[in-house]
Amino acid sequence: MQAPASSVDTSLGLAEGEHAAVFGAPGSGKTTLAVELVADRVERFGYTPEEVLVVSATRASATALRDALAVRLGITTRGPLARTANSIAFQLVRAYTGAPVTLLTGAEHDQIIGELLEGGIRDGFGPQWPDSLGPEVRVLRGFRTELRDLLMRAVEHGVDAGALADLGARAERPEWRAAAQFLAEYADVKEQLRPSQFDSSELAAYAAAIVHRSLDEPAASAALGTLAQLRLLVVDDAQEATETTAALLGAFAARGVAVVAFGDPDVASNGFRGGRPELLGSLGAVLGDRAVRRIALDAVHRGRPELRVVVSSATAHIGTALGGAHRTATLVADPAAGDGEAQQTAGDARRRDALAAVLGIEAPSHAAECQAVAAVLRERHLLDGVPWSAMAVVLRSGGDVPAFERGLALADVPTAG
Repeated sequence: MQAPASSVDTSLGLAEGEHAAVFGAPGSGKTTLAVELVADRVERFGYTPEEVLVVSATRASATALRDALAVRLGITTRGPLARTANSIAFQLVRAYTGAPVTLLTGAEHDQIIGELLEGGIRDGFGPQWPDSLGPEVRVLRGFRTELRDLLMRAVEHGVDAGALADLGARAERPEWRAAAQFLAEYADVKEQLRPSQFDSSELAAYAAAIVHRSLDEPAASAALGTLAQLRLLVVDDAQEATETTAALLGAFAARGVAVVAFGDPDVASNGFRGGRPELLGSLGAVLGDRAVRRIALDAVHRGRPELRVVVSSATAHIGTALGGAHRTATLVADPAAGDGEAQQTAGDARRRDALAAVLGIEAPSHAAECQAVAAVLRERHLLDGVPWSAMAVVLRSGGDVPAFERGLALADVPTAG
């Protein structure tokens, strides 16, 4: 959710063509500023819609940004002004190869890895895994998941099978050397069976290479299409960007495109997929050691003092990811709430009691967790009179919702109106 435009200072004071990393706490208006920056370049500097683009972390957020930009600009565009990095990569790779390109899903990736591992165990071929990673370990789904993550991170960092084997030898890690052999085998099999399919890391790495080649290769330059006109690239939720997304940003910066990234390293949630929460702090290096202006937003326009205290208590215990100045942002008072002495006294009391209102629940099972959460919700409803509609349970992913809904329903907590 973005802060209301009327409550946010929409002037970043950036010069045309200037790179910037904008740090902001939740509710500080980062997304509003991203939209206003695009509008400023279009309205004040005369940029065309083809010369500006916003990159968002997910399709849902890209869609929301697309709608916000359409309403703010009020002009017709030939293409979307907000996209994901994968969407850009698809366009580039398809145009460059001239062939249909499809994304290798996580399930398909896992299937190939599983079949190779099982075939090696059954037929006695493949890498010489260390004793600690015997057949009983390699058949586990967790092992396949970790091996898949290693392969994707290797692709993102440009580490091929030979380089991974060298790293394993230097670090005396036999499992890395075995993984290097597996990587070579996997690449051969995938090239033969699925030559037009790429996982997200391969796709973005290929796209970044195309943008780099466009500086001196006509075919790559032609593949850019309207992206060749870009003058400003705005990145929302930059803390979720992966290594390959960073490479794509660097490639466009090499073409003279200004990159302005917005984010908050404290709320990064994509680390298990290779996300780089320190990207904002190291944006200059990402863009090829170019000068980058650092901006920390100093006001928060959403939430209550209790939430700010809880957030501050949590972020104080984690690394700053080369940032941190945005943590001192202050909550802007709601003008409609008044500003008398009584309000100030009540606010101080709420801040003192904020941490005491945070309850931690540890449960031995999913069912026990549901029961404990349900007990808290029933207590607030029955003892404090809080309506069911005024309470919410926030989960890590959408896939967790159905099971949790069933658990709450069994505990007599309604989950639908």
